[in-house]
Amino acid sequence: MVLSKGLTGGYLGHAATLATDRVHEAFMGDSPDHAFMHGSTLMSNPMACRVALDSLAVFEEEDYLG
Repeated sequence: MVLSKGLTGGYLGHAATLATDRVHEAFMGDSPDHAFMHGSTLMSNPMACRVALDSLAVFEEEDYLG
């Protein structure tokens, strides 16, 4: 599952990809041939991460997801 605008309320560009443990484990290994070598130009932006954390806190406080 890919999340984007909901993570930051549309205020800042940010996204996350969610996966099950089974999918995650398929990309883990000691060999580069057994790794998911992909990154993004928006990766690890501290401000976007802070906005996403605050947005998730609002989702939890307001019980938006039931």
